[in-house]
Amino acid sequence: MFDTSYPVRYIHHTTLPGAPYTDHLLTFTCRFNHQYLIHVEEYAHLVFGVKFHLKAHQDSNRRYSLMTKFNDTPRVLATIVQAMKLFEVKHHLATFAFFGAELEGESADNTKRFRVYKPIMENFFNDAKYDHQFLASESFYLILNRAHEQQNPALYPYILDQFKVLVKKPEE
Repeated sequence: MFDTSYPVRYIHHTTLPGAPYTDHLLTFTCRFNHQYLIHVEEYAHLVFGVKFHLKAHQDSNRRYSLMTKFNDTPRVLATIVQAMKLFEVKHHLATFAFFGAELEGESADNTKRFRVYKPIMENFFNDAKYDHQFLASESFYLILNRAHEQQNPALYPYILDQFKVLVKKPEE
């Protein structure tokens, strides 16, 4: 079901003065000819926050929460995983984090998106290499690189203490 993805193109990266991360921008076009933007925010300690949205929604404060109704979720999510794998190959100690954004009227507690993303990430990022940690109450998911955690035992507690800063939740 998640074995087909769209080709991903790396666009550029930017670091705004004073920003705690570098934003890597990637893009892909779906079969309905709509463009998606993937933001991979690179923070300290090779922690990568992953966000994506339809380009047409880029000016919306709720861009990460809006539904497309294209019924193309498996292929879109396979493409997001493909983008994450690009960073995994380049940074062998990469750790990934994201929030499952809330739908209209949904609370941040265990969102529908979080429940969908969780088994997908467990399938594509194996337990031998990654420790899957999450805070369902915040719909926050962390794919912690075990080799990185062995080198830096304070990594997991640091990320948990800082996750709201490290992986910014979409503004309401």
